[in-house]
Amino acid sequence: MIDNRVLRTKYDLRKALIELLLKYDFNEITVKLICDKALVHKQTFYKHYKDKYDLFHDVANSIIETSISLDDNSNCSKVYFTTIIKNVINISILYKDFIISVSKNEILIEIIHNALMKYIMIVLNKFKNERVLKYDIKLIASGISGALEYMILDFLQDNPTKNKDSYICGLTNCIASIIDNNILFDNKTKI
Repeated sequence: MIDNRVLRTKYDLRKALIELLLKYDFNEITVKLICDKALVHKQTFYKHYKDKYDLFHDVANSIIETSISLDDNSNCSKVYFTTIIKNVINISILYKDFIISVSKNEILIEIIHNALMKYIMIVLNKFKNERVLKYDIKLIASGISGALEYMILDFLQDNPTKNKDSYICGLTNCIASIIDNNILFDNKTKI
């Protein structure tokens, strides 16, 4: 079991980085600045993270983990993917300023892409027991990750014509079409 003080310290460091990214470019943020904001000693920071990129990776993972449910009882259904889409959009709205601020940094986008891919691969691996994938799992996960990143940024742009519910409905219909038309899966189901 992880000590509550460790959990609190990591939470404070993640929160500090998110808050700093709303004010500064990632390249301007130092470990000292993060530690000062979180009221944590640098020595403590380095007990938990190698550098600010490692901390950002933890931030990205925790945000993605919050939005993608890895419920063991889920099956490869439109309802499951609709739930994921709703969660992703809602979390994106919550972290809108943070996401837009990091979208300008290619290294941070790569970290987000890899973290997102990891979770999508976990989801796809669960469904490999029910459905046969037509393509390599990494190829599918990379494509879905890229599409989700684009979808999130597209939705978050200040455009009054975008309605959250209609956007979710459109994405859900797209996912339903992909599942129903066996674009990613063979017609065969595993027994």
